[in-house]
Amino acid sequence: MTYAIINYHYIRERGSNGIHPCTIERFHAQLRRLGEHFTIVSPSELYECARSGQPGRYAAVSFDDGLAEHARVAFPALREAGLCGAFFPLGLPLKEAKLPPTHKLHILLGRLSTEELVGRLEKFFGAACIVPRDRLLNSRRRFDDLLTANLKETLIALPPEERNRFIETVFAEVVPDEAALARETFMSAGELETLARAGMEIGSHTYSHLSLETLDGSMQRDEIERGTAVVAGIIGRAPQFFSYPHGRYTSDTLDILAAGGFKRAFILGARDVGAGDRPLEIPRYDTNDMEVANL
Repeated sequence: MTYAIINYHYIRERGSNGIHPCTIERFHAQLRRLGEHFTIVSPSELYECARSGQPGRYAAVSFDDGLAEHARVAFPALREAGLCGAFFPLGLPLKEAKLPPTHKLHILLGRLSTEELVGRLEKFFGAACIVPRDRLLNSRRRFDDLLTANLKETLIALPPEERNRFIETVFAEVVPDEAALARETFMSAGELETLARAGMEIGSHTYSHLSLETLDGSMQRDEIERGTAVVAGIIGRAPQFFSYPHGRYTSDTLDILAAGGFKRAFILGARDVGAGDRPLEIPRYDTNDMEVANL
């Protein structure tokens, strides 16, 4: 690793089959180790270092979804160390105090077994929707067991209205107060404003975390513009940074972002930023990749 951006989602002590967190202790340890081995800069600064071949080893940190622990755990640690991270909140929790379908699935997987959810899905849609049990549908799903990975991949492939209809049906049976859980799970508008005032890089992550590659151009534009408008209304300026939900996008997405004035956009990739990487396709590592690299 020479020009490495590390991305975080959940940072909490307890996980489940749906939520595989970086523990708070591990987050602080990783931040210390990054400081020992790298010069820590912001993600946009790191991109410029990689493009110019700046000598040395550089690292940056980013945080997807706008989760509560980003404001209450990660931000204080960055502020204490005098560091700048990039935060990519979703619009739906901030605007409506609702949970995006992806996060509802995470919660369901923490309260029901994968086998039960797969059974419910196959019963709900019948023979038209069968989750494979003998092969992995997408090798990019590196951190789930085979059945959980295939459940998520099968749901992503469904039309959004069908996917949401299933998740909403099951979720309503399991969670009695969605608004309370949304406020517990995600940062508030006031917390996001505090991050922006402190000099953190604030970007957008769409409105409701839909996989953009499954949407047509018009639907993609709506997801991106609605999410951007929510963030802009809170921080007082249009965000210039973007993170792709699930790391997925199409050529239409790139055109929409460019037309919308975005300067940088971040994918997954599990590799260093290179001098030839385009500004709307900047790769990042997942926090779990740091364990593989012994960092």
